[in-house]
Amino acid sequence: MPVKVRSSKGVLRLRGVALLALGFLAMGSVFGSMQVGITSYTAQLGVPAVAGPIYATFSGASVLGGLLYGAIRWRVSAPARLAWGLALLAAATSALMFAGSVPLLYGAAGLAGLVIAPVIITGYTIIERLTPAEVRTEAFTWLTGGIGLGLATGASIAGQLVDRFGPSVAFVVPPLMTGLAAVLIVTRLRSLRPLPEPASPSRPWAAADGHACERTSSGITLGTPRRVRKATTASTASSPVVVRAVTWSASTKASLAASITGGGTWSATLSAAPRLSATCGGSPGGSTRLSR
Repeated sequence: MPVKVRSSKGVLRLRGVALLALGFLAMGSVFGSMQVGITSYTAQLGVPAVAGPIYATFSGASVLGGLLYGAIRWRVSAPARLAWGLALLAAATSALMFAGSVPLLYGAAGLAGLVIAPVIITGYTIIERLTPAEVRTEAFTWLTGGIGLGLATGASIAGQLVDRFGPSVAFVVPPLMTGLAAVLIVTRLRSLRPLPEPASPSRPWAAADGHACERTSSGITLGTPRRVRKATTASTASSPVVVRAVTWSASTKASLAASITGGGTWSATLSAAPRLSATCGGSPGGSTRLSR
């Protein structure tokens, strides 16, 4: 059922939204700290002009990673992919700390770019499944805002580290932030799985001969009062009654017939208009008509 949420605080309280926003903050810190780190490190190496192409390599690899990720039919759940993706992103960005030359910077930046787009895509996929339609856009905004906040936070922290300890220390921020996010996601993985939908209410009818007819969202079930389920096997005093086919159509003037065997062939007919009615077979010689 749709969930009405009137405030941003309410959206953050929805299942998984705040957790994903924190994860996206960590991913945003990758963008901010890499910009500061690459710019300052290439300047220290005496080739400041290559900072742009290196970051363009990161962006291009991100596009490629997103395309490859979308082409794969995944059998692993999205929450598990997010946890593994963040862990892989932490490992990929840690390569930046050991890139002592321009070619190695290109390679490390490209590796990080390949991973980050699939992780972001997975996060948006999860939030789409967790939130109701009327607040989904706002939930997406929280994730996008998390990236923006993370970018600013990562750039600020990296800048402080560069000023105090040197350019290469800025590359500590991406693996640290994404690694912490991966641990957080793993510990709260269950909260990123959608809750099962509640069962639809049913309309039961009790027949005089001890049988029951029941309408559910997926069909009509015939059986004993103690054991009523779809395509069940019930029994009379003399012979078994087996439901061979049960379907339901909710359209106007819809009807259906369920073929029943047991001492003979019977039909249980139900009609949706003007009044819902049902016929349940109780014995080969007769049946009980129920209406509501």
